Amino acid sequence: MSEIVAIVDGYGIGRFFAPKLNQLGYSCIHIQSTDNIPQYFINTFNPAHYIENIIYHGHLNEIYHQLKKYKIKFLIPGAEIGVELADQLSHNLGLISNGIALSSARRDKGQMIEALSNSGLKTAKYIVSDNINEILGWAIEIKEKPIVLKPLRSLGADLVTFCHSDIDIRNAFNKIINTKTVAYETNQKVLAQSYLKGSQLLINTVSSYGRHTISDMWKCGTPPTTNWILPYHFENSEKVIQYTFDVLDALKISHGPCHAEIMLTQDGPILIECGARVMGVFNPEFIKQATGRNQIEMTLESYLNPKAFISKFSAPYFIHNYLFVKFLESHVNRTYKGIQDYSKLSALNSFHHLYLKIQPGDKIKNTVDQLTSPGSITLMNHNEAQLNKDIEQFLVLEKDMFAV
Repeated sequence: MSEIVAIVDGYGIGRFFAPKLNQLGYSCIHIQSTDNIPQYFINTFNPAHYIENIIYHGHLNEIYHQLKKYKIKFLIPGAEIGVELADQLSHNLGLISNGIALSSARRDKGQMIEALSNSGLKTAKYIVSDNINEILGWAIEIKEKPIVLKPLRSLGADLVTFCHSDIDIRNAFNKIINTKTVAYETNQKVLAQSYLKGSQLLINTVSSYGRHTISDMWKCGTPPTTNWILPYHFENSEKVIQYTFDVLDALKISHGPCHAEIMLTQDGPILIECGARVMGVFNPEFIKQATGRNQIEMTLESYLNPKAFISKFSAPYFIHNYLFVKFLESHVNRTYKGIQDYSKLSALNSFHHLYLKIQPGDKIKNTVDQLTSPGSITLMNHNEAQLNKDIEQFLVLEKDMFAV
């Protein structure tokens, strides 16, 4: 019997696992953790890459029964919503696993902060509550504004709100409590955090038997719709990397990928949140063109050949091409007709890829976060000065980019 790889919720960037494994000669099975694939992910799932799709209906014994016919080499999550089920299945099947002791803390942002605090790491101030008066009282206690309200278990900046007043806090609380996340989970409580001021960074890692490596690192602009890939060495990079590795240890992430959002503050790096899965949005093939490596291939290497993984990826990466990714912004609520002046856009020396979530005839909405962005653009160039010049030109073009 040939070995099979199982992927739980192979959506988003996790969709790249199965075709890469197919190229390596492995068949894949897909385990769907929800009765219905959330709309947020549905366009990224391709069943053609799997020999079977098993739907989890809340009964683990049913899943074990269906998996009996396979010789599973390893089992991993493809997207955030699959982390806990992947932990439970890999643990109970005796496969390589991060275990279940802190599985919920790898999904629940309140438990996540608590786990870090228990390990002696710097964290944001926070409170988790289903009572608006309790959150308002906490906000008075910490004497800080703004504060951030967000769901405990959502993704993609869903309902993340910066609150500058008590009215803001009440409005944000009411928008979150008892509503559904984009993954169809009910927000039974709300997380309130102190606002972290500094430079926002995205740190992507892959681990094998407790040894951690860096896949790629990014700096977010203001607002964080703009993202530049960072060299391995930058100011305070050693502190950021060590803090990230300490976060992984605190959450008992010993195997596989992690995507961490970190604020580099005056007091040092502090976690915003993280996920025990690959980064959800940037194309891994573009990242490989920039750095020579990507999180998808590194993750597979960590499971398929852990000795080679450590020797191959413990060294720093180098920038071969400078890379910039921006979530597109629309400032209208109209019917979308197409891209204006696409020829000017594609003529940019650094133009690499344009991804659109909308088609002519669709409603285009005012962009307020990543979820409402109509797409993204990727610019890449071996010359950093040329890339920066093209970024400036694109930002001008973007203002009138969408024909409505």
